[in-house]
Amino acid sequence: MPENRLKGQRAYLAGAMDRVEDRGAGWRQSITPFLEQMGVVVFNPLNKPGSVGNEDHDTHLIKNMLKAKENYGELSNLMKTVRAIDLRLVDISDFIVVN
Repeated sequence: MPENRLKGQRAYLAGAMDRVEDRGAGWRQSITPFLEQMGVVVFNPLNKPGSVGNEDHDTHLIKNMLKAKENYGELSNLMKTVRAIDLRLVDISDFIVVN
């Protein structure tokens, strides 16, 4: 049996979230079991570890409201934390899956 070189590796699932119908959840949900079966730790930006920087349904609504009101200062402040967590997850990942 061949060696599983992905076992224990960490993967970040990168891809569009704002301008896609399902916020990019479908492909992430579909690939996660495959990766986990190989022993990969999956970092999904829609389901981040911890409670900081989450981009849940409520955050998505707030982002859209701030965009509609052209309140880019507050939007920028909201996204700074989200971006920091995302970049940290990318930083500690061994590889990235991009769609």
